[in-house]
Formats: sequence, C-alpha cells, structure tokens
Amino acid sequence: MRVLDKARTLRHQPTPAETQLWQCLRNRQLSGYKFRRQYPVGEYIADFACITAGVIVELDGNHHADPEQHAYDDVRTLFLQTAGFRILRFWNNQILDDLPTVLQTIEHSLHSPSPDLRERGAGGGGGQPMIIRQHTIFPAAFPESWASDWGEDEYGLWMGFTYKGVRHDFRWIEPGTFTMGSPKNEPERDDDETQHEVTLTQGFWLAETTVTQALWKVVMGDDPSSFKGEHLPVEQVSWEDAQRFIAKMNGMKPELQMCLPTEAQWEYCCRAGTTTPFYFGEQISSALVNFDGTEPYNNGRKSEYRRQTVEVKLLPPNDWGLYGMHGNVLEWCQDWFGDYPVQPIDDPQGAETGSARVLRGGSWFSHGSKHCRSASRFNYDTSLRFYSFGFRLALGHRAVQSGQ
Repeated sequence: MRVLDKARTLRHQPTPAETQLWQCLRNRQLSGYKFRRQYPVGEYIADFACITAGVIVELDGNHHADPEQHAYDDVRTLFLQTAGFRILRFWNNQILDDLPTVLQTIEHSLHSPSPDLRERGAGGGGGQPMIIRQHTIFPAAFPESWASDWGEDEYGLWMGFTYKGVRHDFRWIEPGTFTMGSPKNEPERDDDETQHEVTLTQGFWLAETTVTQALWKVVMGDDPSSFKGEHLPVEQVSWEDAQRFIAKMNGMKPELQMCLPTEAQWEYCCRAGTTTPFYFGEQISSALVNFDGTEPYNNGRKSEYRRQTVEVKLLPPNDWGLYGMHGNVLEWCQDWFGDYPVQPIDDPQGAETGSARVLRGGSWFSHGSKHCRSASRFNYDTSLRFYSFGFRLALGHRAVQSGQ
C-alpha cells in the first residue's frame, strides 16, 4: 500500500501547509545543497520524509549526503519508525514562516524520539507503523458515562465532553515523577523556580486546550473576552470567574469532578517528559508559540508578534496532545502562590494560604518570552481580570496499573 494511502486513513490529506514546506525543502538552498526532487507534492509521504531526512543529514554536517540514496534505506526507516506521524501532525498545524525552527523541530523528533512512544500497526494488514504514546497506567473507567466521544491516537487516550453542541476534549495523564522548577543555569530564570522532585500519585484528565469562548458562552451565557471568536480562548476571566464556571459545570454533571489543575500538574503536563526551557527545546519562535516574538529569549532571533490571542488549536500540541501550554493566554491554577520546597514531595497543593493564585504558561501579551518557559510562574489576586488570563480544566480520576 502506498504510504500516503495509509496516512489518509489516519490523519488527513496533504494540506497547504505541507505543500508549502515541501516546496521550501525542495527549492531552498541549505548548507550549500540545492534540492532538485521533482515528485508531485504529496505523491508519497515516504518521499516527503526523505527530503526532510536529506536536510537533517545536511544540518548534521554531512555535505556529501544524497537524498536519493537515503530515500529508501536507513533514513526512511528511521523517519517512519521514530517520527512519522508526529511530523505530519506538526506540518498539518504549522504556520510555516520560520523554516529554521521547523527544521529544528523535525531534527529533534528524528534524533530524540520520546521514550514513551511505541510502534503500532495503523489498521489493516501491513503498512507503515503509527507512533502512539504508550500508557502503562490507565483510568479506572474508560469511557466515562459523560463522554460523548472517546478513542486512542498517537498521544494516547482521550475523551470528549459535549454540552449544547460544544465539544471539549480531555487527555489521559498518567501519574509520574518529574523535576519541577528550573536549573540554576537556565537562561532568564527567576529565583522562585527552585528545582525539586515531584511525584503525582494519581492519574487525571487534562483538557487539550484552554476553555474556548464557545464553551464559556453556552455555560455562562455571556462572553467577557476582548478578542472575539468561538475557537479563541476565553479571557478577561479571574480565578474566581473560573471557579464559578467550574461550580456550574459540576452542578450539572457532578461525575466530571471538574477543577483547575494544580501548579504541579500543570508543569508536569507542559513538560510532557522534557527538561528543556520549552517542551520543544532551548529556543522559542512564533511559529510554535503565540507570544511577543519581538522580545526573543536568550538572544534568539525575533519572530512574529500577533498582538492578540489565536485559535486554541492553531499551533502544534506537545507530545501529550496538549495545545497552547506555552503562550496565548496565561492559565489559572488551583494553588495559592508560595515558595517551593527543597525536598521531594508527593502531590503538592501549593501554599496553605496566600494573597494570590498561580498562573502559568505565558501569553500573547508583552510579558517577555522568558515567561513562556515551562518553569515560569506568575501570581495575581483572585479577582483580577485581564485580556491575557484564561484557564484550562482538569478532571480527577482514579487510575489502575496495566494488567489490572
């Protein structure tokens, strides 16, 4: 079976973004090498992969690389087994105005595949493997009674909740241990990011995106947002506003156990197994994050400043299928803001009391790129509303070990 036919059954037809990247890779001069492949756009996804592999060999310093030789040999196999549909998904969602960042992300996916991914046959006999996140701890019930849709894809298990025609999807997050905070040598870090080991002993569900204006309107009946659009995040909401929304939802569907994530849950999900300043690496670009690109991080290159929020799924998700964990809107967490502990801790809930609640993730607004880092922390009064404040929902659930 042609690889493209298999891809169609899984994800999508070739998109304008893929076409643009294909043309970029085929025609652009990189490290002294001019690509001259003349296959029609999207004829074979394998050929698409091979052009990319040629670029990566070039970036690795092998100036004698021949994409024709690599096309159906080890590079093609490496691509399909370690990156494959993660890269297709990246292309499918990408605004391709920053080729170096695109190539950096492709290179990272090729050479540093996430350890929690495994190969899985993509339905039917034979064909190329699909990459899917491997769960070892599962929710106690799947699907839940409230789920309108559910399934498993390359990011793992998901369930959709639909209210008055508006669907909101959640991703299963396994319990685990990670290092919270930032190392002392991380550029532009703040003093309140003391590194410490955190263990989350319970699995939970986290929304793929922040709450949209569409969902807010059908639940609350209004829209406080400055930038209007059903698929834009709701903003101009305080922590107290988020609690009113949650209380109303739980009043209608108590089995949801809806809440804000704790700060530890939020950073665990943002990192998605990574330890770099951003889940995709050491640098940031507006091709991946909606932030003020005129204020680059750590002497990086400038990029676009969109000056407003964007649709919640416009930019690519992280390896756990979560969108917008960096930038777009700051996200309220459940915790009071306070100092981190030094010693390892299980299931931290933040300070016992305080005067301000935690926000995470940075935003579109000019707070500076450093505040989009995985470890960066904000805190504000619970009643404060701002056009860069939004929130993401979590659901609490008991987990079971694989095989139970």
